[in-house]
Order: sequence, then C-alpha cells, then structure tokens
Amino acid sequence: MTKLILISGLQATGKSTLAYRLAQELKYPLFSKDHFATVLYNDNLTDGHSLTSYHLILETARLHLELGVSCILDAVFPLKGFRDVAKEIVKEHDATLIVIHTFCLDEIIHRQRLESRVSRVPWDRVAWNDTMFTKSKYEAWTPDEALFVDALNPLETNLHKVLQYIDTHS
Repeated sequence: MTKLILISGLQATGKSTLAYRLAQELKYPLFSKDHFATVLYNDNLTDGHSLTSYHLILETARLHLELGVSCILDAVFPLKGFRDVAKEIVKEHDATLIVIHTFCLDEIIHRQRLESRVSRVPWDRVAWNDTMFTKSKYEAWTPDEALFVDALNPLETNLHKVLQYIDTHS
C-alpha cells in the first residue's frame, strides 16, 4: 500500500533534516514546501509567504499516489485545511497517511536552533517572534493521529523511532 508521510512541526524542530534522512532511507521522493517556495520566489511569483507551495506539494503528492508511488511531504502544516486535503488525497488513492510531528521540548534550545541554523530559503530568515506567532496559531496534532518526535533526541534515534512507527502503520 502506498504511503503519504507528512513531516509537520514548527521551524527549527528538525523537520527537514528528518525528512531528508527518511527519504534517503526509504528511497521515497521528498517534496519540501520550502523547495517549491524557493522556486516561486526566484521566479518572482511570491514573496516567500504564499500558500501556493502547499498546494504544489499536495498536488505533487496526489500525482505520485495516483502512480502508486509513496512520498514524503516536509512543511509546517500548522492548520487543519491542508491536513484535510492530505487526508482526502490518501482516501482517493487508498493510501495510508502517516504523520510525524517534530517539536523541541526545551524552548531555549529551540530558539538557539532557530537563530543559529542555516536558512534554506532566499528570503528573510524566520525570526523567533515569527515562530512564536505560528505556534500560537498551530492546531495541535493528537497522539492518535501523529508520532511525536522531540528534536532534543539524536537524529538517528528519531529516525529509528520513525521507521518503526511507519512499519507498524503500513
């Protein structure tokens, strides 16, 4: 059965790093919102804050599931709307939705991670206030719909945990 794996969480919680390692391990295509947003930004089609990149990664996932190819989506996914679209897509294609929610339990370390990370996008880097604003609007995943992965753990530990979770939800 094909899988749509969503890697969701606030900025600087290890979401993209985990998504890249997972894609390498599973040999699944990875579609990152930031990657699509960068292309749009470089072509002067967005200021980097458009929702278009969410639409693009979801439609790309739809195409891959239609072809029988599992894939991974890397984005914050803070609100129910795009989450519901992902659920519709897996239902249309009789696929399995697997959600991995990344977080950082220690706010001081989370802030340090955000402020010291290398930005993967060409527009202004995300500030701590931006992340806290997103957090205030973020609709929490529940334990029955997502695996929670703390960025304080080593990457390989989290990767192993995620791989086990995927195995049990296949």
